[in-house]
Amino acid sequence: MFDFDGTMIDAQSGTHFSWFLLTHGMLSLWNTWRIIWWGFRYTVHLPHKQLSSRRILMSDLKKRPKQEVEAVMQQFHDESLRGKYSQDAISAVKECHAKGCVCVLVSATFYGIAKAAAKHAGFDKCLATKMMIDEEGHLTDEVDGVVIEGAEKPRAVAEWANAEYGEGAWEIAYAYGDHYSDVDLLKEAAHPFAVNPGTALKAKAKRYGWPIVDWH
Repeated sequence: MFDFDGTMIDAQSGTHFSWFLLTHGMLSLWNTWRIIWWGFRYTVHLPHKQLSSRRILMSDLKKRPKQEVEAVMQQFHDESLRGKYSQDAISAVKECHAKGCVCVLVSATFYGIAKAAAKHAGFDKCLATKMMIDEEGHLTDEVDGVVIEGAEKPRAVAEWANAEYGEGAWEIAYAYGDHYSDVDLLKEAAHPFAVNPGTALKAKAKRYGWPIVDWH
């Protein structure tokens, strides 16, 4: 299990996505600053709501056809994220595959972005935040289900894996996370790793004896 922002890429995708939308005429300046402020709070572990960031970013994209928004997310990945991947992360995916693992990318980011990342990095599956679609086939600014963050990450993994392999027939062998919000997922892994951790996650890693790795 791999987190996305910070673990796979040297970037915070929400902030970069807002800048991409702004420069392509798809996001207002006001909403861009709102996302930057949200990203700052996320980075320094101040109180924040993942749902708020999704609504801000989708406020200027909602009512566009689903296929159009997915194409925008793919374009964002290719233009803004493709060159930011950690080579150590790519190597870890290959190593896990060599050990017979099914590699899953788990992320709070939009499913369209995570799906593009998973395909590029060679993942078998991605679990990420999906937005609701209205009766006309347009994306809305409401989340379909929950934002895949914190405790929702291991829950999403369990729901998918139980359906795919059956209850009790799987385990989280390896998990890699870079943010304090990944603690719930890391706790469920046989081999958890704190990747380039901030102060809060580093403290947790030392407390639980998790290996701390530096990826570039």
